[in-house]
Amino acid sequence: MSEDLEGMPTCTVVTDMRCDLGPELLEQLGVSWCGSAPTVAELAELYSALFEKGCASIVSVHASAVAPLARTAALSLGEASRVAVVDTGLVSAALALVVERTAYAAACARSASEVAARAETLASETAFFIIADSHAPFQGSGRLGDRIAYLRRRALGERHLIRLDTEGHTVLASSADISDLAGRIAQAFGTRAREVGALCCVKAAGDAAKGLGQLEKPFDTNEYVSYHLATLKPAPALVRYAGPEAIGIAMVPDSTFGGYETARFDFSLDI
Repeated sequence: MSEDLEGMPTCTVVTDMRCDLGPELLEQLGVSWCGSAPTVAELAELYSALFEKGCASIVSVHASAVAPLARTAALSLGEASRVAVVDTGLVSAALALVVERTAYAAACARSASEVAARAETLASETAFFIIADSHAPFQGSGRLGDRIAYLRRRALGERHLIRLDTEGHTVLASSADISDLAGRIAQAFGTRAREVGALCCVKAAGDAAKGLGQLEKPFDTNEYVSYHLATLKPAPALVRYAGPEAIGIAMVPDSTFGGYETARFDFSLDI
């Protein structure tokens, strides 16, 4: 996708703050937003305000916790036909990738149906690898075995390596050694790159991003091509999901992203 940014957008993109993109960048991208835990009433108010301003249609791109509320909000206004809701199944840097590209598609004057389809395709091909904090919130079924594993992880300082994509949440490995987990992510990148070619990636870090350096070391390789688009720090949604010292990296094939050189992340905001 290499369109020039010409013409007037035919739809407005809406997202929630679980994408870990700050208000300044979202405004630059032409994206309207709600909080990380909006109510149906708040979403309905946002949609109504956009329609009153002359917006013809809306593509609302969200984390899974928000998407059902967005659909209900559109129905409550009687505007379901003018609000396309995309449940990405993603958060933080991964959702940021999808939101930035969706906004780019809208800025290229694509129709609402095309923009929504673009968001769905991006979400389906984006994977988010997270090295959770050893003090990450409890994630499990509540069964005794899950609880014991959680307590053991905290006691030993172990971190989980998690893959998050549209298929859900998968724990890939556990270790107290961040470099070991980072190496596993690099291997996953290499495998994916051999299948699809160059990759685009966005990194995210929590409040205390001690592990970012160790995350970067395994990616200093000539075995495959990857383009680093931005680092989101601090990343509040990532912290809520995986703990205060969590780090993560989202990736999507460059062919799906549409060319790394068209990325519109604001590097002046890249901490």
